[in-house]
Order: sequence, then C-alpha cells, then structure tokens
Amino acid sequence: MIGIADGDDWLIVASHGGAVSNPRWLRNIADNAQVKIKVGAAAPVAMYGRILRPEERAEWWPRLTGAYRPYATMQSRTDRELAVVRLTPISTTETRC
Repeated sequence: MIGIADGDDWLIVASHGGAVSNPRWLRNIADNAQVKIKVGAAAPVAMYGRILRPEERAEWWPRLTGAYRPYATMQSRTDRELAVVRLTPISTTETRC
C-alpha cells in the first residue's frame, strides 16, 4: 500500500484500483479503527485509522495525487469518491491497545 507521511501520521487512499466498491479494509477501519502498520523493516506500529471528512480530503487530495499520480486515474474510473484515511499512532501509554 502506498501512503504519505504527515509527521508520525500516514495518509492512505482506499483506491481499490478505481473499482466501483471500496476495499474491504476500509470497512474494517470503520468497524474497528485500531490497526497495525509496518513501514519497511521497522516493527509494526499500533495506529488508529480515521476516514477524512470531505473538506480534509479536499486539502490532502492534491498532495496524494502528487505523490502517486495513478490515484487521479483510479478516481476517474469510478463514480465513488476514493476515501482517504489518516493513520495516527496510538500512544504506548494509552490503555486502549
């Protein structure tokens, strides 16, 4: 999966290659926002996923398509708006882990 960093957060796109339906993992995040990601050789990190509101998505979309141009093509293949998810690290001091 391709994402762009925003400090310690990551932004990812639920593109599903421009398919008519969302990828299953997006529904999983909507049901349970707690996820783990692994970037490169680093250990997995516990994070919360949050689907961006339309105004947030509008702010980030140009940066995402600038980082990975095929996102614009994928968006043009479907009538659904490709969701953007912000992944934020869960503090190790939180008990929600």
